[in-house]
Amino acid sequence: MSKHHKGSLFYQLSNAKGLNINANREGGIATSFKTQKNYKKSLHYAADYYKANGIRSTNQIDAAAIQSYSDFLCGKGYAPSTVHTYLAPVCKAVGVSMDRITKPVRYVSEFTKCRTSDPTAAEESNNPTILLNSCLGLRRCELTRLHGDD
Repeated sequence: MSKHHKGSLFYQLSNAKGLNINANREGGIATSFKTQKNYKKSLHYAADYYKANGIRSTNQIDAAAIQSYSDFLCGKGYAPSTVHTYLAPVCKAVGVSMDRITKPVRYVSEFTKCRTSDPTAAEESNNPTILLNSCLGLRRCELTRLHGDD
């Protein structure tokens, strides 16, 4: 089949049965708008990588191809959470379990969202609020809603 009949690699990935991006229109289980947006962004990156490596169809993407993409992402220095975020929609689209892919392990202590890389920030690690939250693992919005009687 030519590209005209199957669509671009991104189109094939984003319309794969296992992905459910278009579930709202098809009457299936809907994913949130944010998830759809993140999946599409990740699929764009994956499609660009696979096209650069000569893969033009989802039939050519198997566990070995996804493993090479994972190695590529790790080689670029992406954080483990970012690697997982980029791999998840590809694995769902082609029906490969993420357990079959060797990827870096995510640790909560390594999440850097909303944290500074300033060396003076280490002084804040003795702050009782930060120590409490390191045990509780609450989100920032959950912390702001806490009251004394909670």
